[in-house]
Amino acid sequence: MTDEEKAIAWCEDLIVQSKEIMPQCSDALKAELAEQMEFAETALSTLRDRIARQNPRPLTLDELRKMDGEPVWLKDGIGEGWFLASAVVGSKIYFCEKSITIGEPISECGKTWLAYRTKPEPPERS
Repeated sequence: MTDEEKAIAWCEDLIVQSKEIMPQCSDALKAELAEQMEFAETALSTLRDRIARQNPRPLTLDELRKMDGEPVWLKDGIGEGWFLASAVVGSKIYFCEKSITIGEPISECGKTWLAYRTKPEPPERS
């Protein structure tokens, strides 16, 4: 288990335990627990985002179809960069950038091109 995974488990446990004991607490302690739970939720979100950036998984076609107008990191045989998911027309899915529109074959998703929510980070060198 990585340090990030341990921290996530700790935050999740803190939230569960806080919810369990909250009904028996004084108002002052309830307020403090609520604040701690809010900090834990923020930490969870930050840790999960970090893990997603370090080890992103390619988006599925179903996910891409729901991302109309949202940014994606597109990588194909020509290059890579930020694009906006645009539309599915026929057998292609389109991505737009300032000056160009790219139509990628749906059947080649995961084979000749990939799309991500975040830009993949290069692996750390040891």
